Amino acid sequence: MKEFDRTHCSGNREIVVQLTISRDRLKQLPPVRSYADDIQEHLDDLVLRLKFNPKAEEILKKANSIAILDAHGHLTKKEWKYKEAGLLWTRKRSVQEWVDEHDGKFDVLFLRCCNPGHKTLRSEKSALIWASDMLTTEDIISKPDSLNTSDPLVA
Repeated sequence: MKEFDRTHCSGNREIVVQLTISRDRLKQLPPVRSYADDIQEHLDDLVLRLKFNPKAEEILKKANSIAILDAHGHLTKKEWKYKEAGLLWTRKRSVQEWVDEHDGKFDVLFLRCCNPGHKTLRSEKSALIWASDMLTTEDIISKPDSLNTSDPLVA
Protein backbone atom coordinates (compact mmCIF):
# COMPACT_ATOMS: atom_id res chain seq x y z
CA MET A 1 0.00 0.00 0.00
CA LYS A 2 1.15 3.51 -0.75
CA GLU A 3 -0.06 6.62 1.05
CA PHE A 4 -0.17 10.06 -0.52
CA ASP A 5 -1.11 13.31 1.19
CA ARG A 6 -2.42 15.93 -1.19
CA THR A 7 -4.71 18.93 -1.36
CA HIS A 8 -7.76 19.12 -3.59
CA CYS A 9 -9.03 22.59 -4.51
CA SER A 10 -12.80 22.84 -4.36
CA GLY A 11 -14.05 26.25 -5.39
CA ASN A 12 -12.64 28.70 -2.90
CA ARG A 13 -11.50 26.12 -0.35
CA GLU A 14 -8.98 23.32 -0.08
CA ILE A 15 -9.71 19.80 1.09
CA VAL A 16 -6.88 17.78 2.62
CA VAL A 17 -6.89 14.31 1.07
CA GLN A 18 -4.98 11.21 2.07
CA LEU A 19 -5.04 8.50 -0.58
CA THR A 20 -4.12 4.94 0.41
CA ILE A 21 -3.82 2.92 -2.79
CA SER A 22 -2.84 -0.68 -3.41
CA ARG A 23 0.11 -1.46 -5.68
CA ASP A 24 -2.08 -3.28 -8.19
CA ARG A 25 -4.48 -0.29 -8.41
CA LEU A 26 -1.49 2.02 -8.77
CA LYS A 27 -0.31 0.00 -11.77
CA GLN A 28 -3.75 0.43 -13.39
CA LEU A 29 -3.58 4.24 -13.42
CA PRO A 30 -3.31 5.65 -16.92
CA PRO A 31 0.02 7.45 -17.29
CA VAL A 32 -0.40 11.22 -17.43
CA ARG A 33 2.88 13.04 -17.14
CA SER A 34 4.81 11.97 -14.08
CA TYR A 35 4.21 9.72 -11.10
CA ALA A 36 3.21 12.68 -8.88
CA ASP A 37 0.90 14.05 -11.60
CA ASP A 38 -0.71 10.61 -12.06
CA ILE A 39 -1.50 10.40 -8.34
CA GLN A 40 -2.83 13.98 -8.18
CA GLU A 41 -4.99 13.45 -11.26
CA HIS A 42 -6.40 10.17 -9.90
CA LEU A 43 -7.15 11.75 -6.54
CA ASP A 44 -8.79 14.83 -8.12
CA ASP A 45 -10.84 12.57 -10.41
CA LEU A 46 -12.16 10.51 -7.48
CA VAL A 47 -13.11 13.58 -5.43
CA LEU A 48 -14.78 15.26 -8.43
CA ARG A 49 -16.77 12.11 -9.20
CA LEU A 50 -17.99 12.02 -5.59
CA LYS A 51 -19.27 15.58 -5.97
CA PHE A 52 -21.50 14.42 -8.85
CA ASN A 53 -23.05 11.67 -6.73
CA PRO A 54 -26.01 13.19 -4.83
CA LYS A 55 -25.46 11.07 -1.70
CA ALA A 56 -21.73 11.79 -1.48
CA GLU A 57 -22.12 15.47 -2.40
CA GLU A 58 -24.13 16.17 0.78
CA ILE A 59 -21.38 14.75 2.95
CA LEU A 60 -18.54 16.46 1.05
CA LYS A 61 -20.11 19.93 1.41
CA LYS A 62 -18.99 20.06 5.04
CA ALA A 63 -15.68 18.23 4.67
CA ASN A 64 -12.27 19.76 5.17
CA SER A 65 -10.46 16.42 5.04
CA ILE A 66 -11.00 13.05 3.41
CA ALA A 67 -9.16 9.72 3.52
CA ILE A 68 -9.59 7.38 0.56
CA LEU A 69 -8.88 3.66 0.52
CA ASP A 70 -8.48 2.58 -3.12
CA ALA A 71 -7.98 -1.19 -3.28
CA HIS A 72 -9.61 -4.35 -4.55
CA GLY A 73 -12.32 -5.57 -2.17
CA HIS A 74 -13.09 -9.22 -1.43
CA LEU A 75 -15.35 -11.28 0.77
CA THR A 76 -13.31 -13.70 2.88
CA LYS A 77 -15.12 -15.91 5.38
CA LYS A 78 -18.07 -13.48 5.40
CA GLU A 79 -15.79 -10.52 6.21
CA TRP A 80 -15.20 -7.58 3.84
CA LYS A 81 -11.49 -7.28 3.19
CA TYR A 82 -9.19 -5.41 0.84
CA LYS A 83 -6.10 -6.71 -0.87
CA GLU A 84 -2.75 -5.33 0.20
CA ALA A 85 0.23 -6.47 -1.85
CA GLY A 86 3.96 -6.04 -1.62
CA LEU A 87 6.52 -7.14 -4.15
CA LEU A 88 6.64 -10.73 -2.91
CA TRP A 89 3.56 -11.03 -0.70
CA THR A 90 -0.19 -10.48 -0.62
CA ARG A 91 -2.53 -10.29 2.35
CA LYS A 92 -6.11 -9.31 2.94
CA ARG A 93 -7.01 -6.80 5.64
CA SER A 94 -10.38 -5.94 7.15
CA VAL A 95 -12.08 -2.88 5.67
CA GLN A 96 -13.71 -2.14 9.05
CA GLU A 97 -10.26 -2.15 10.71
CA TRP A 98 -9.09 0.47 8.17
CA VAL A 99 -12.15 2.56 9.06
CA ASP A 100 -11.41 2.17 12.79
CA GLU A 101 -7.77 3.27 12.28
CA HIS A 102 -8.82 6.45 10.41
CA ASP A 103 -12.06 7.29 12.27
CA GLY A 104 -11.94 10.82 13.68
CA LYS A 105 -8.67 11.70 11.92
CA PHE A 106 -10.57 12.82 8.79
CA ASP A 107 -14.03 14.33 8.25
CA VAL A 108 -14.88 11.74 5.57
CA LEU A 109 -13.66 8.22 4.82
CA PHE A 110 -14.25 6.98 1.27
CA LEU A 111 -13.80 3.26 0.61
CA ARG A 112 -13.28 2.78 -3.11
CA CYS A 113 -13.26 -0.99 -3.04
CA CYS A 114 -15.82 -3.50 -4.19
CA ASN A 115 -18.21 -4.82 -1.57
CA PRO A 116 -19.35 -8.21 -2.91
CA GLY A 117 -21.05 -9.14 0.38
CA HIS A 118 -23.10 -5.90 0.62
CA LYS A 119 -21.56 -5.24 4.04
CA THR A 120 -22.18 -2.12 6.12
CA LEU A 121 -19.62 -0.09 8.01
CA ARG A 122 -19.68 1.88 11.24
CA SER A 123 -17.76 4.84 12.54
CA GLU A 124 -18.06 7.05 15.59
CA LYS A 125 -16.73 10.37 14.29
CA SER A 126 -16.10 10.36 10.53
CA ALA A 127 -18.74 10.34 7.79
CA LEU A 128 -18.50 7.27 5.54
CA ILE A 129 -18.93 6.71 1.82
CA TRP A 130 -18.62 3.12 0.60
CA ALA A 131 -19.63 0.84 -2.25
CA SER A 132 -22.94 -0.99 -1.98
CA ASP A 133 -21.66 -3.80 -4.25
CA MET A 134 -19.13 -3.98 -7.09
CA LEU A 135 -17.83 -0.52 -7.98
CA THR A 136 -16.12 0.98 -11.00
CA THR A 137 -14.95 4.57 -11.12
CA GLU A 138 -17.69 5.32 -13.66
CA ASP A 139 -20.39 3.91 -11.33
CA ILE A 140 -19.77 6.72 -8.83
CA ILE A 141 -21.53 9.14 -11.20
CA SER A 142 -23.64 6.91 -13.46
CA LYS A 143 -25.19 4.82 -10.67
CA PRO A 144 -25.96 7.04 -7.65
CA ASP A 145 -27.17 4.04 -5.66
CA SER A 146 -23.77 2.35 -6.06
CA LEU A 147 -22.67 4.22 -2.92
CA ASN A 148 -23.83 4.02 0.69
CA THR A 149 -23.29 6.89 3.10
CA SER A 150 -23.53 7.46 6.81
CA ASP A 151 -22.69 10.38 9.05
CA PRO A 152 -22.58 9.60 12.77
CA LEU A 153 -22.77 13.29 13.62
CA VAL A 154 -26.15 13.61 11.86
CA ALA A 155 -27.75 10.32 12.95
